[in-house]
Amino acid sequence: MRIGIEARIFSSASFGGIARSVYNIISSWMDDYPQHEYFLIGFNPLVIDESKLPANWHVVIRKAKINKGAVWSRLVLPKIIKELRLDVYWGTSYTLPPKVKNVKMILTIYDLSLLHFKGIGQRKTEIGIKLFGKSNCKKADKIVAISEATKKDIIDTWGIKNEKIVVSYCGGPQAIRARDLVVKEGNNVKDTITRPYCLFVGTFEPRKNIPTIIRAFEEYARGGGESTDLILCGKRGWRCENIYEMIEQSVVKDRIKVFGYINDEEKEYLIHNARAFLYPSLYEGFGIPVLEAMQQGVPVITANNSSLPEVGGDAAFYIQNVLDYKELASMMETVLALSADELKELQKKMKAQTQRFSWRKNAEEIMSIMEGLLGKG
Repeated sequence: MRIGIEARIFSSASFGGIARSVYNIISSWMDDYPQHEYFLIGFNPLVIDESKLPANWHVVIRKAKINKGAVWSRLVLPKIIKELRLDVYWGTSYTLPPKVKNVKMILTIYDLSLLHFKGIGQRKTEIGIKLFGKSNCKKADKIVAISEATKKDIIDTWGIKNEKIVVSYCGGPQAIRARDLVVKEGNNVKDTITRPYCLFVGTFEPRKNIPTIIRAFEEYARGGGESTDLILCGKRGWRCENIYEMIEQSVVKDRIKVFGYINDEEKEYLIHNARAFLYPSLYEGFGIPVLEAMQQGVPVITANNSSLPEVGGDAAFYIQNVLDYKELASMMETVLALSADELKELQKKMKAQTQRFSWRKNAEEIMSIMEGLLGKG
């Protein structure tokens, strides 16, 4: 097969969740499916180091007069697909080009949070999903949803037929070690940590509900939590100025440490040494950080919404009202007071839960969809 992959998500070294998911899948394909020819397609330079790609992997960068996602996808991408004689094209980030004769198209949908919560995402992304999300789904030969919650949302919101959607869960860090294709950034975080801490890792954006984390930490500190700090890590996203203002004005700002984007080694170190991982997101298509924390045996406090219960199972702690900072503070007290025996039992549950998810399985399932569409399965 000749497989085209939308690679615009690899135009920044500060990988978000979507780029990291696709990165793990293609890393698995490089090892397990060398018989196919792959094309990473975009209009901006990628941070992928081409010299480290196998011979059957190619980077195709094609600029246009107007290098805007929707315009480029509509006017330029179909020509590239024809020139490359692709058998299948994978839209990795919500969008597809117009149909091209004899080319099968797969679209991955991660979540529809932008349609349910006003003002939590980038305006251009929100407009794009509202205008073209449904039509892109209708163009697709198959849609990959990363959770049952996302599949249900696609059906309920856009009326897409159940049989057109396949659920394929993301993986966790235990499945494969992604190939070292990208130059790493770093913050030397180890040098600045001197006290126990609770941790959040994720893009600084409204959906991640970071203000509630800060208020909960303040409440916890007022209640006597004097020995624990709060560490917030992630790249600066959109509509996040209030987060930095809250920290600056906080009565416990000296106990709140903020790092920007952290590389994989730093993230692994921070998670491994955290007392608790805080992830009370407003809405998640999957929630990879929850798995990453559980893989390290760190108690997770998350929200009882969207896909998060699918990911956390009975191995995570849930708050019912995602905006109730007092509920989150109370849960922090509970988790941080776990005895050694209680933590040991919880870690058994975490291990069992994380074993349900695998990047290799995720990669195999998407490849199976492609082969099935082309009658090669």
